[in-house]
Amino acid sequence: MITGLIISLYLVLAPIPSGSPPAVEDPIVFKPSDLSRLSQELAGSESNWPILFQAAEYRSGENEFVLDSISRAAINRFLEHWNQLETDRGRYSELIKSGAGVFASKEVERADSIYQAFRNHVETGNIEGSINFISQYEGVVDEVEDSLNSNRVVDVEARLSEKQGTVEYRRGLIGQWLAAHVGRFFKEADGLRTSAKSTGKVTF
Repeated sequence: MITGLIISLYLVLAPIPSGSPPAVEDPIVFKPSDLSRLSQELAGSESNWPILFQAAEYRSGENEFVLDSISRAAINRFLEHWNQLETDRGRYSELIKSGAGVFASKEVERADSIYQAFRNHVETGNIEGSINFISQYEGVVDEVEDSLNSNRVVDVEARLSEKQGTVEYRRGLIGQWLAAHVGRFFKEADGLRTSAKSTGKVTF
């Protein structure tokens, strides 16, 4: 009898195993007028309001939205990745100021494309799609940084940013004339020429 009592007490007082599921969050009920404010608080920015709008259940009779525990968990995941995106966007901005638009133009174009794809998914309230592109964005910003650091150590003066028709370049004063492709870098002594009815735009 005493043994049974001890076992019962142990079961009551024993700590909950660490692998137990987290406590379920209470639903959030809000009016349409609160959508922007809650988007800032729960999704990191007012511009992310479609995430809440799509995740919430709208009750037309009461004119209110309800975010249940499952939706809140998904939005929390989005917010964690959004915070990482904000860090990467700040780093990207500094890389652009340091010349990434010239020295890492292809990588910059890809980063802008991925960010736009992310925004497109946000506009449709697609949380998983948004998170997927946030994860890609961090990697491509790394590529921008690597390419910038690699290319700007070269003694570069200019870059061919646009061309129409035939554009050629040569290394130094006596180099052989070769076809110049968009993105080609030039040093101070390099030559550049265009054929008739051809144009080239050089970014310094």
